[in-house]
Amino acid sequence: MTGGCLLYYHLSVERSAKLDEEAVCRAWEEGRVASTTLRAVDGRAFRVAFPGRRQRGPGPDFRDARLYTEAGELVVGDLEVHRRAADWEAHGHGDDLAYAAVRFHLVAQLGPRSGPAGGAVITFKFEAGAVPLPGWGEPCRAAARRLPTAELREILRTAGRDRLAAKVARVRLWICLLGRDEALFRLLGRAFGYGLPGPGLTLPEGGVGWAGLRAKLVDLPESLRPEYAARLLALPRQVPDRPLVSVRPNNRPDLRLRQLAQLLASCAAGGLWAAFEACFGEPRPFTAVVRLLRARVPGLGAERARVVAVNAVIPAVAAWAELIGNEGLGRKARAVWEEGPGLGENFITRYLLRRTWMLEGPLPAAEHQGAIQLYHNLCQPGRCDFCPLNEKLQAIL
Repeated sequence: MTGGCLLYYHLSVERSAKLDEEAVCRAWEEGRVASTTLRAVDGRAFRVAFPGRRQRGPGPDFRDARLYTEAGELVVGDLEVHRRAADWEAHGHGDDLAYAAVRFHLVAQLGPRSGPAGGAVITFKFEAGAVPLPGWGEPCRAAARRLPTAELREILRTAGRDRLAAKVARVRLWICLLGRDEALFRLLGRAFGYGLPGPGLTLPEGGVGWAGLRAKLVDLPESLRPEYAARLLALPRQVPDRPLVSVRPNNRPDLRLRQLAQLLASCAAGGLWAAFEACFGEPRPFTAVVRLLRARVPGLGAERARVVAVNAVIPAVAAWAELIGNEGLGRKARAVWEEGPGLGENFITRYLLRRTWMLEGPLPAAEHQGAIQLYHNLCQPGRCDFCPLNEKLQAIL
């Protein structure tokens, strides 16, 4: 090693030892690392194919990192950053389900402990670099600076239409197998649990169905129906006993389950499907669906009601319209999807659109869903070569 390289190495090690977690996260995200090849504390060498997607807030610091072993095996998982290797155990990550997908542990200082025990998580010592490495991160980073906003949003809308088509195809199958009311019942269960940690709120397979639940509810006084529905739907895996300290009160599984139970109880007399189908006869169906949900579920926020409309009601109506050949209803359902107001920010929109594409301004529901479609089908599995945005960027290079 030459004198200059040796000096740089010692300075790099000294800087790494003084970095706190946030400084390491920023350096890793920007590619200010000494090399794309990392040496694990157990001696194995790994090459960074993708550093992961930065996540701010509870949970791992980076999601879906991809590293290759010396043998060419691809290892995919979340990456957690600490100042000291011993902080993994000190922070209780080993018993936290939010960190179950962590495969990589990046630390500024090793200390007497080399990191998580058992070998499932690979620990690396961070070595700082002087300048960002070329080709680090996503090829679509800062896309808004290279393409007109209108082109970016059209990509999102096209992906959003693809997402609706996939939802409709699945719901059509459910309707054929289970009937439209049962299909809507299951869709509502998923939608009320959307975004919850772990398994979220899922209705039990082979358990209570809408027909059985409705028959029980109509035999009860109206005042007792919501509580009975909540007890019948609740399972230990749906409502954890341990407190969810990092979950906002409105996102707690027990609250969401009670909200779903309240909606189902209110639809017992008139029927589940009829309540929502009537909304598509009004001049503004999306607004009518949101209004119906909030009226029947006191305390349900407008944002959650929009999520339920987009993920359950619209796909159900569109699927039913296709099955019965009602082209007018189908066109209206697709128009409602296109014109629906924006949904709340989540990890995907914050990461993909705000930080990576640097796209500003509110997103309508169709474009929000398009971002989710692109992320799950292309970004998360690392299929950048198949991304329509990458094709456009390649054309202007």
